[in-house]
Amino acid sequence: MHVEDAVQKGAYFILKKIMQSVAILPTALVDMYCRCGCVEAALEVFRRVSSKDVVLWNVMIGGLAMHGHSRLAVDLFALMKETATAPNESTYIAAMFAQTVHIVLVCTKPKMVCT
Repeated sequence: MHVEDAVQKGAYFILKKIMQSVAILPTALVDMYCRCGCVEAALEVFRRVSSKDVVLWNVMIGGLAMHGHSRLAVDLFALMKETATAPNESTYIAAMFAQTVHIVLVCTKPKMVCT
């Protein structure tokens, strides 16, 4: 069994059994997956959380931006603003980081000119 398979199976068990009762657990899992570069797994955990707090949103937006998924991070920020969860200072920093990453990716593509 590969480490990634074991992590996914362990996360699934945790999610299924106790995620709803421990508020910090989904955030910790999303953060862990983002730091490991497993963005799809992080998104899966994020999507399964029914009651998302501002910290969870921040971790997901920042994790997406960190791995070059800046457009998705900005879209997630826009989605957050449509929910009952109010952005805080960390949210705006993560969103600005995502925009900066997007600009850098666009401007550093070969044969592209930024104006």
